[in-house]
Amino acid sequence: GKYEEIDQKIKEKYINKTLNSTNHLIKLVNELLDVSQMEIGKKPLDIKFINIRNIIEGIIKELQSDIKAKNLIIKIIPENKEEWPILPADQEKLSVVFSNLINNAVKYTPLINSRQTPQIVIQGKKINSLYQISIKDEGIGINPEEVPSLFTKYFESGEQAQKLYATGRGIGLFIAARFIKALNGKIWAESRRIGKGATFYVELPLTT
Repeated sequence: GKYEEIDQKIKEKYINKTLNSTNHLIKLVNELLDVSQMEIGKKPLDIKFINIRNIIEGIIKELQSDIKAKNLIIKIIPENKEEWPILPADQEKLSVVFSNLINNAVKYTPLINSRQTPQIVIQGKKINSLYQISIKDEGIGINPEEVPSLFTKYFESGEQAQKLYATGRGIGLFIAARFIKALNGKIWAESRRIGKGATFYVELPLTT
């Protein structure tokens, strides 16, 4: 608007969209820089005791417009926040991880009709000295042949995923995997076949 007034519709449709895309790209580049610095020992983790449930709830709040638009039900188990443990982790890095996973579950669940209410189930449970969080969706699923390469830098979203979300290239999963590895955790995915949804798992140590 420095030289002339900008039509509000054009501003909303093009300029804001471009700004959002640019901010997303900046965020992605910074995350990749973090991965590179961590791998050569120049980026220490900021370990604090945190409640993962708080991170999950914050991400769901940010995605509310997309969740409502697709008539999705988000179910968190256990429902009682007090049943989720406080564990040592880097809050910023875990926010990136779960933002990627939950965002993928939302965006790759297609809108079929307003009467259907597909579910995304986020479940946490203690397994010995680890805490496992699973994110199960009823979306387009993953070709089982692609699962082994999901978290590598060479993975590119399949044809069905690109039809639904053309700009997705899977780099977020690579970043998530590197952050979880740095936190001494484990991340993996399961999917029976295309069209049958997918479940992503994250395991983190309960103690340092």
